Amino acid sequence: MTVDIPASRAEGTGARDDLAGVGWTALWTVAVIAAIFLCFFVVRRLLPGSRFFFPSDAITILARRNIAPNAALFLVQMGRKILRIGLSKDNIAFLGEVTDPDEASYIRSLGPGGKKDSVAREFDEELKLAVEGKGTGEAEADIRPEVEQVQNLKDEIARIRTVIEGWKSK
Repeated sequence: MTVDIPASRAEGTGARDDLAGVGWTALWTVAVIAAIFLCFFVVRRLLPGSRFFFPSDAITILARRNIAPNAALFLVQMGRKILRIGLSKDNIAFLGEVTDPDEASYIRSLGPGGKKDSVAREFDEELKLAVEGKGTGEAEADIRPEVEQVQNLKDEIARIRTVIEGWKSK
């Protein structure tokens, strides 16, 4: 039995042909991936508001309250602004903007992914715990030195008044 070896392989050029085939395969793979990215960016340009391709965190619905079967109130955060929006079957109405920073912080803290960054919310929670007798005592410990300082100032003012009264009587 004899095996015929092609002339190109017999001369040692076969490895070079295989390497060229791998190079072309890699080149075509890169071209296909580039075409996919190109299509992705074209679709992005044609459909800029599409939530399927690009979900947006710039607009967040913080709260929704149904007030009638076909009417609801929404608190919508757009960037740093919080808007009050009314929605009915036939109409969308802008009802105002939350302008108070404490109120805005409190609303954000209650919304989705709310963080405990609101001073008002922390105060409310501390007050509830204090009323229940389970307070942390941090606020109380912070106030005690100030109360003592105020009492010391009152005593000092009283002494100054007595000295002044003594001067007036002379």
